[in-house]
Amino acid sequence: ILLLALVSQVAAQCSTKENTNCVNFVKNGYCNNAGYTLAQKQATCGISCGLCTAAGVPIVKGQCTGDANANCASWAANGFCTNAAYSTAMIQSYCCKTCAASPAFPTTDCAVLYEGASTEIAAPKGSNLVPIMNNAPLTKVFVKTGCKLTMYTDFMTTPMTQATGSPFAPTTDSFITLTGTAASTIGATGVLLFDCTC
Repeated sequence: ILLLALVSQVAAQCSTKENTNCVNFVKNGYCNNAGYTLAQKQATCGISCGLCTAAGVPIVKGQCTGDANANCASWAANGFCTNAAYSTAMIQSYCCKTCAASPAFPTTDCAVLYEGASTEIAAPKGSNLVPIMNNAPLTKVFVKTGCKLTMYTDFMTTPMTQATGSPFAPTTDSFITLTGTAASTIGATGVLLFDCTC
């Protein structure tokens, strides 16, 4: 019973409210001061010290307890969760709850193009100048590590005109949000051809 009481007390240290002086305490090194116990820091300035979520839940290193930023939903919609420019640790530290729900990578040996919200166009390894007849704008592509997807908007010129951002050759498996000519439909100078190599 004593152990249960101690565990309950430790778990209850985080709160949705903090001391009004936390801004000053944090500036003066309170969060890293070994003179205070974890329970004291959680109870006094748990949110400001990064020990508790705004909902009063203790943050356990390596375990997702919720998003740390209110903008995670909009960031995820703009590709934050799958952006190779950010480390997994950084993504998890800011938006672990939102990014945990990100779509899984597709099974492919090179790349996948996405038309509209969900239509997939396979881009197998070794595909060479494959025509695209897209009715809706291309929204994103997935490219495997070590592969390169090149998209062309004009095949009548030499060299052929590449779409905005092309070629796509990420250093890790990732989704890439398309912009400019890469995201246009055929009638609006959109992508006509692609090739994918690994």
